[in-house]
Amino acid sequence: IAQILFFIFLAFLIISLIAGLFKRAS
Repeated sequence: IAQILFFIFLAFLIISLIAGLFKRAS
């Protein structure tokens, strides 16, 4: 379960980073 939570956290972090870059690029 710990690995799943870590994976979700990592995915959220990556999505947030990509969203920030995309918003900044636009």
